[in-house]
Order: sequence, then structure tokens, then C-alpha cells
Amino acid sequence: MAGGGARPEVESIERRFMDSVRDPDEASVAGFRREIDAGEAAALALATANPGCLLLIDDAAGRQVAEAHQLRCIGTAGLLLRAKRAGLTDSLTRDLEALQQQEPFFFGWT
Repeated sequence: MAGGGARPEVESIERRFMDSVRDPDEASVAGFRREIDAGEAAALALATANPGCLLLIDDAAGRQVAEAHQLRCIGTAGLLLRAKRAGLTDSLTRDLEALQQQEPFFFGWT
């Protein structure tokens, strides 16, 4: 998995999902790269190779391109809302406030 820096949850996620990690098709990434940044381009390339998936993406430009390609998207806030409805988190407000404290995460409405 690329990125994540020194965030403690990255190592846990890598261990849990390493068998599921796939490299995107480079030609597909290159096509998306004309419109969006490398990370979003890789995510969209993987999503197009996996029909029916739900793409977790917060980047506005990336979401716009994904939607133009009829890819289903959800943002972090939407994912947290689903987690709250499923009883997987106690406080949506606390979770959203914690996200706002992390740079460079921001909500489009702030």
C-alpha cells in the first residue's frame, strides 16, 4: 500500500488486507492521470476493473471523474454515517470532529 505515512492504522490495515491488494492497470492509470492526481487515478483504475465496487474517495475532482465513468462513490463522511447507522461507532460527531483535526482532511462545507 502506498502512502499513509506514519499513521498507526496503516500498518494494521496492511496486515489485514494485504492479500487483497492489487496493482492497477498502468494504461488505465495513465488515462485517468490526464484529469486527476496519481492516487485518485490509481483508485479509479482499480474501480473500473472491479465492476460494482463502491469507491471511497473524497477528492472533488476525483469524484467528478468517477461519476462521469458511472462509478459508485462514497466519501469518508458518508462511510462514517453508514458506520453510525450500523452501530459500529458511538459518536458520528466525535468522528467527524476528529477528521477535521487531521490535516489535510477537510469537508467541502467548511
